[in-house]
Amino acid sequence: MFIIGLCCFFLPFASSISQLIMPHFGIGLGLGITDAALMPLLALLVDRRHNGVYGGVYSISQIAVCLAYALGPSISGHVVKSYGFVTLLRSIAVVNILYAPLCWFLRDVSTTSESE
Repeated sequence: MFIIGLCCFFLPFASSISQLIMPHFGIGLGLGITDAALMPLLALLVDRRHNGVYGGVYSISQIAVCLAYALGPSISGHVVKSYGFVTLLRSIAVVNILYAPLCWFLRDVSTTSESE
């Protein structure tokens, strides 16, 4: 997420197509790493805390992806119209950079029972 944030921050500075290669590569790499790690992490959390109710977790994650593709362009269109493309990219970068340290808390998955 930190890689995505940095690349989104530097993307508006590109003035040619060749300068867009590295920020787009970093965004793609960051998204690939996040997507590849998310499903196994969700499966681990469900396995440790909720006795293997995998269907609900996977459906919630797919709903989130579908909502992102459905609502993202319309919301970002209004933000770009009101504030500009550079402001949109920089705000996405700030959110990603500020959110990235919170992922540190996902490193220790404790086992809890459903009765707690």
